[in-house]
Amino acid sequence: MRRLFILLAIAVQFVVLGHMALQREIIARAGQRVYLRTAPIDPRDLFRGDYVRLDYDISTLPEALFRDGVGENRNRKGHEVFTGLRVGTDGTAEAVWVTDREPDEGLFIRGRIVNDWRLR
Repeated sequence: MRRLFILLAIAVQFVVLGHMALQREIIARAGQRVYLRTAPIDPRDLFRGDYVRLDYDISTLPEALFRDGVGENRNRKGHEVFTGLRVGTDGTAEAVWVTDREPDEGLFIRGRIVNDWRLR
């Protein structure tokens, strides 16, 4: 009985990890590749030394792009938002609008509001 319990516990772990990997693989194969403009954030730290940390232009968006309930929920950590994207002539995508309702069509990226929601 104990042996069956151990085998079952191992099998559950493999199933959970396999499911997580499968979700990401489906996104990678079925999704559209999008290039986002990046911006460096102070790469020098007194304790860590020199390192690279990147931020994305779409990480901070002006309030003029907010639709639906995003403006009222912008301080709620973990609130799911969808940002509509338009690909420019240089091949990078830029934000067109932000909403908290999943769009039916068009190019968009899903994200969550974090603690340090910043407005431009």
